[in-house]
Amino acid sequence: MREFGKRILWSLLLLPVTAGGSFAIQKILAAWGIIDPFARIVGEWLKMNVTSTVHWSPEIVLWSVAFIIFIILYSGALSLIWRQGGQPGSSISEYASIASSTFAHIEPPHQLNQNVAAQNRIPIVRLREMAAAVGWNVDRHTSNDGFNLTNKLNQAAADGALQFWGRKYEYEFGEDAADSVPLVRISQKHFLDYRFESTNLFGDASNFYIFTGRLGKQPSQLKGWIYRDIHVDRKQIEAWLPAR
Repeated sequence: MREFGKRILWSLLLLPVTAGGSFAIQKILAAWGIIDPFARIVGEWLKMNVTSTVHWSPEIVLWSVAFIIFIILYSGALSLIWRQGGQPGSSISEYASIASSTFAHIEPPHQLNQNVAAQNRIPIVRLREMAAAVGWNVDRHTSNDGFNLTNKLNQAAADGALQFWGRKYEYEFGEDAADSVPLVRISQKHFLDYRFESTNLFGDASNFYIFTGRLGKQPSQLKGWIYRDIHVDRKQIEAWLPAR
């Protein structure tokens, strides 16, 4: 009975450990870009073939992946504890040894995500030269290409196909004080209500003065709701940008 109680205790103790491990592995895989394409594809398939009433965002699919990893890890842990003839103490030591060697040289997931994000994000104004390089005429005085490309960008933002960062626009401050407000991820939901304007995006303004906004509204009218100094994931925008 005492042995049985020890196994029950270890089973309960390993529940949060394996849950945390599955979340860490999911974050690491997502940061390395391994499962993001899979998440978007599966999300679109579920939306089209299962139900459109549920918002099958890539984030939901990523959490589903984390749950699957958790089931695999926890099942493996339980098998080590409860396998016939096995000793709980040695099983736990074996499991801990494997886990320790696996994660010993891996950065904490939040730190890894921050490092990868900082390396990948670029100012959105870089889109001007990138678009010109693949055939778009972004001179708003002579072409509608900037308008058309902005519409495509807004659709990609609403679809969650591109990750954006920005500084929350809550009060006025100069460009030299930009770092006083941190760059934060902009959620996909934001782009269901707000958008980019081609006259702003493909104008002459520096990146600090690129805003999300609403048609017919000045940025100052939307303080507290929108973002400025927009950045985008470099790899995503390069893969997304269509040739003209």
